[in-house]
Amino acid sequence: MTDIERLTTALADRYTIEREIGAGGMATVYLALDRKHDRHVAVKVLRPELAAVLGAERFLLEIKTTANLQHPHILPLFDSGRSGRQADGRTDEFLYYVMPYIEGETLRDKLDRETQLGVEEAVAIASDVADALDYAHRHDVIHRDIKPENILLHDGRPIVADFGIALAVSAAGGGRMTETGLSLGTPHYMSPEQATAEKDLTARSDVYSLGCVLYEMLTGDPPHTGAAAQAVIMRILTEEPRSISDVRRSVPPNVSGAVMKSLQKLPADRFHSAAAFHKALADSTFSYQSSVLSTAQVFSGSRVPGFGSWLADGRSKLVLALVGVLVMALVWAMASGAPANSTSGDNTVTRFAVDLGNISEPGGIAVSPDGSLLVLSGQSPGGPRLLFRRRSDQLEFEPIPDTRQSHSPVFSPDGEWIAFVTDQEIRQIPAGGGRASSIVKHAAPISSVHWGQDGTMVFASDRGLLWRVPPDGGDPERILETGEISGVFWPRMLPNGRSVLFTKIKPDRIGYEIRLLDLASGVSRTLLSDASDARFLDRGWLLYATPGQALFAVPFDPEKGEIMGAPVPVLDQVTVDSGTGGARFAMADNGTVLYLTGDMKPLTQRTLVEVDGRGHEVSLRLPTRAYYGVPRWSPDGQRLTWQQDVGDIWVYDRVTGSRDLIASGGGHYNPIWMHDGSAVIYGTRAHDSTVIYRQSLDLTQGPEVLLARPVMDFALPWSVSVDGRYLAYGTGALDAQDLWLFDLSTKESTAYLRADWAEVALDISPNGRWAAYESSEEGRTEIFVRAFPDPGEAFKVSTSGGIGARWAADGKRLYYRNADTVWVVSVRAEDDFGILSQEVQYVGLNIGLDPHPDGEHFVVVKPVVPNDEQDASLQPLRLSMVLNWFAELEQRLGQTDE
Repeated sequence: MTDIERLTTALADRYTIEREIGAGGMATVYLALDRKHDRHVAVKVLRPELAAVLGAERFLLEIKTTANLQHPHILPLFDSGRSGRQADGRTDEFLYYVMPYIEGETLRDKLDRETQLGVEEAVAIASDVADALDYAHRHDVIHRDIKPENILLHDGRPIVADFGIALAVSAAGGGRMTETGLSLGTPHYMSPEQATAEKDLTARSDVYSLGCVLYEMLTGDPPHTGAAAQAVIMRILTEEPRSISDVRRSVPPNVSGAVMKSLQKLPADRFHSAAAFHKALADSTFSYQSSVLSTAQVFSGSRVPGFGSWLADGRSKLVLALVGVLVMALVWAMASGAPANSTSGDNTVTRFAVDLGNISEPGGIAVSPDGSLLVLSGQSPGGPRLLFRRRSDQLEFEPIPDTRQSHSPVFSPDGEWIAFVTDQEIRQIPAGGGRASSIVKHAAPISSVHWGQDGTMVFASDRGLLWRVPPDGGDPERILETGEISGVFWPRMLPNGRSVLFTKIKPDRIGYEIRLLDLASGVSRTLLSDASDARFLDRGWLLYATPGQALFAVPFDPEKGEIMGAPVPVLDQVTVDSGTGGARFAMADNGTVLYLTGDMKPLTQRTLVEVDGRGHEVSLRLPTRAYYGVPRWSPDGQRLTWQQDVGDIWVYDRVTGSRDLIASGGGHYNPIWMHDGSAVIYGTRAHDSTVIYRQSLDLTQGPEVLLARPVMDFALPWSVSVDGRYLAYGTGALDAQDLWLFDLSTKESTAYLRADWAEVALDISPNGRWAAYESSEEGRTEIFVRAFPDPGEAFKVSTSGGIGARWAADGKRLYYRNADTVWVVSVRAEDDFGILSQEVQYVGLNIGLDPHPDGEHFVVVKPVVPNDEQDASLQPLRLSMVLNWFAELEQRLGQTDE
């Protein structure tokens, strides 16, 4: 469903949406019919990422300020609100406000067509706008975004639109505006105090913006122009605009003087009110003299009138810091246009910090081939994990829409697309903006992806496999055949297209190694130990990360696939992810380098604990590990089995405290008990299949193969019937699994439930007559019960979503989870099935919940978060940029280009 279709559905009871008529930095505008009053209106819908940051309640409260503004030159506010829940239960919330639809054009349209206006017409428009501003200012409302786009022309008279909207957004967003990527105000029309992000703007800021608009109406250009936003703002802060009389001598002296007074850098030197500005425009005797300096004078040290006194009022550090940032940004903007491998002409290496704004927990980073666009994944305060981008002509990162819960960004070879990973899918989005589309939907979560020079993609999945996607798309092809390998990350196709570098966890599971995969044979071998995240440089070097947060380079022959010399350190203090060995480092073809320094938060570890019926914890005295999953009590409640770390299966005796490793080597999953507790059944991912094994607890013999399925069908053991006859298991793609029964005596399988949707996690009741399972038939996961072993009618148990259904040992209760809540359902489950009651058992820890046979306790997985003392010892993450890094690299490597 498109945006306009969702909006139409959400507002159908009040407005009929007809078409989109415009889009700006903060909102998209739609022409709509007000059904109640039978009139056309303009419905403005805030950008989703902006709405998410602001919050509905605060925005709607603040926007009420503008509802009482009634003036002939102010576009009134008709309505505002939030809406809408869809028929399928999904929420697509819109923050919107409604204003009259005005036939005509904007002042921007008129200026684009005519460039300059007649003096009388320009002054008349500015005077009417000044009247509107003065009225609003007397009601304590500052517009904050006066520009030609916000001035509508109706029958030749101006009407100021979006009055107070910027105020509402600013007040509602507070300090969180950075994460939206929006700046309140347009650079060409910002006052100096607004350009330096001063919070408490006065009426004099609007006077300055109106002066800019009148200046453009008279001269054809705003007072300050530049190729990039940074250049404009730096000129606002450091330069005086050219006198209007020098550009257009027909402008009366009082008008020219009034405009120049309105454009003074120190607010106190401007008109104290919009009314005073209007009066000066109408007073032919008004005069104002301002000194004008050239750009050359400014940068040779001459004083800019008003600027020195403005610095002296306590804001000098802020302004000088901002100017420094702008200069660095301009250097980047110029450098990003340099051709690849251009180090021979200029050996100057420039380093500077890149402001992250309010982005926290920065992760994967990427830079476009020409170095002009930066992308990183990060956490937006109070919002989801997103991708953010920053161009060389921007001051701040902006969120990229349609990239929720994404990571591992990578550019296409031509720089036109950004690919990224969202769980089990690789998606792409135009680098210049647009909607994301799917490239690959996979059966297992994807950890990282690389886009090769010929358009081929290679990616790693968390099942320890590598895959290839051809340049023209299509189904992924498995390229890593060695089933023993688990913990595989960071594949990178070499330019010859015949080999792939990748990182894997070492056999002892301590640290990483870099391996080279030959695509023709499917065989991989180790290149470097205690190293990770290798990248090939066309200068014949291999760049890689080490645990000591440093990058090294080593000579490498890609044709022979051999290391040809000793490694050399090339970059220090680069953040390396301890969980995957990934270096937070990106490099453009022109030598622009982007990297993180500082410490990433340690991975949240896990342990297993017992909780009682109220959610109170009881320790099991088990150590914390990187991963615990799928804990299951034995039928007698004495033992516990689980999946640990990269896929080992353990059994723990809660009486003796002993622990036994049942299956090692990684790649094992979903352990369950035989009906009598004599053995553990689990699944294993092999190189070309998934196998379900049964391992006796005496460990005198190896595991018994019960069944095998093709690797993409992914067999999952779920439950064993009380009589030991049936093993219930799932098979098929993870998003459309079916339920099957394996007869443990005849070794034959029969289908239990087959459908176009996923049906998983089946648990057989203690009396063997019923089975609870999860189904996505209704569009979200719900809990159902059917008869067993013949399914019969489905009985829906959950009411608003549920997962992890587990029977109590007495068969009279059924537990399931919904978010952080554990529900208990009292049931009749003998000859027939019925729900007697349903209530909350407790709220709290419930990951991997399994009820103990005593009916009093549960085992759950508990995340162990680093404590404050550990966090305090971490160095904060900072983003750094190096321009022309190849010059430094060549010096370190003792090489120069021919």
